[in-house]
Formats: sequence, C-alpha cells, structure tokens
Amino acid sequence: MKQKGVVYHQPNRGETIFIDEKTSLQIFAPDSTIVKNEHNVNNMSIVFRLIHGKVTVLFTGDLEKEGDHLLLSLQSYLDSDVLKVAHHGSITSTTQPLLDMITPELAVISVGRKNKFKHPSPVVIQRFLDANVRIFRTDRDGAIWLNSDGNSIKEFAWR
Repeated sequence: MKQKGVVYHQPNRGETIFIDEKTSLQIFAPDSTIVKNEHNVNNMSIVFRLIHGKVTVLFTGDLEKEGDHLLLSLQSYLDSDVLKVAHHGSITSTTQPLLDMITPELAVISVGRKNKFKHPSPVVIQRFLDANVRIFRTDRDGAIWLNSDGNSIKEFAWR
C-alpha cells in the first residue's frame, strides 16, 4: 500500500465512520487488547454495523463464540435488521445470547456449496428458524443483493 500510495485507515473499536449524511459505520471489534491476546484469528475479525437511515446491517466477520461473548456488552447497539452471519454459520458462531440481542429479520450466510466443513450448522439454522428470521444462503440462493433507501430493504436474487 505504501508503494502504491494507497490511503488507508485502521478503525478502532467505538469509532463511527461517516460515509455520507445518512450512512455510517459503527466499529465494534476488534478491541486492541483482544488482538494482542487472542490466538484464534477468527475472533480478531472486524465487526461493524452499517447504518443507512433507519436500516441497520451487522457484519460479524468470522467470529466464533468467544468473539460473540465479547460483543454482548454492546447490548442494544447490536440490534440490526440484517445479520451477515459469522463464520459461514458454523456451530461455533452466532450463539443464542448474541442472536437474542441482534434480533434480525434477515440472516445472510456466505457459504460455499458442498464445502468440506459442512457449513452452515443445522443447529445455527434452527436458531434462526426458531427466531422467525428469514435466511439467505449463498450456496443455495447465489449472491444476495440488498438495496435500501434508508427506510426499507429490497432483496434481489442474483440468479
């Protein structure tokens, strides 16, 4: 990046980055103390909430249950309309306490078809079904395109 003169910014937990007058990112993780002590690289994933008007989307990277636990202190800040499900929906992701705080209407799981890890986990899928959360999976539904005017979300099937 230095050779190419690329300008970059390393966000910090608690920071809000304003994109425009109705769009911002709230940075939730990683916490610098966690990065220094964490051995599981998945739990060092960047976690942020995109806010566009009244619409919110939570991006949870590859977090696993230990990372979920660290987010619980954020409570109502986690409440989001859409959840990009962590760690491809693995059994170690999206714990019930975290899902209870997020309360998404829609969950998007980015996962490869016939992946060797057999993601997503049926246990995680059942958590979403029990909470009446609609699920989009890239292995079955293809790419997911969401468009928002800041008041609502429109879903478009890529296929």
